[in-house]
Amino acid sequence: AYQHTSPQKRALMLRSDIREGIVGGRLVEQLKVVPVDLQDAFLKARIQAVHDVGTGLCVHNFSQTPCERHLQCSADCKDYLWVKGDKGRLGELKKQYALTFLARQTAEKQSGTNKPKKSNDWLLHNDKKLKTLTQQLKDNGIEDFDPIQYLKEGDHEKAL
Repeated sequence: AYQHTSPQKRALMLRSDIREGIVGGRLVEQLKVVPVDLQDAFLKARIQAVHDVGTGLCVHNFSQTPCERHLQCSADCKDYLWVKGDKGRLGELKKQYALTFLARQTAEKQSGTNKPKKSNDWLLHNDKKLKTLTQQLKDNGIEDFDPIQYLKEGDHEKAL
């Protein structure tokens, strides 16, 4: 729904979805501490554009600054949101979780080598991503996801 409408309507739809409680992300958590009478103004100021980023949505205003995360949206980015129960993104979400899980395992193995600093940074980065992706899976009704089994079954190829 967000891909085939005007930028203004996408922003309006997302603000409405946030108010209805069907969106997750750091911005939604921030909104909870904003006084009720200022929440609409907060959302209008923060959501000027909506960009589809595969597993979710980005509300970063690229006309102001470039992406400081280099499109690592699920790594605890303040501009990254997702619609809860969005089954259309589930395949990509599972694939990203499984690949991040494998990357974390690799970094964990390498943390015992002669370059532990780089591996530890990669561990922290993957932990941030896994935390966000885990929440997204939960918001899609998936509590127990086995990324290794998912990859063995070849389901990730269906997500392509």
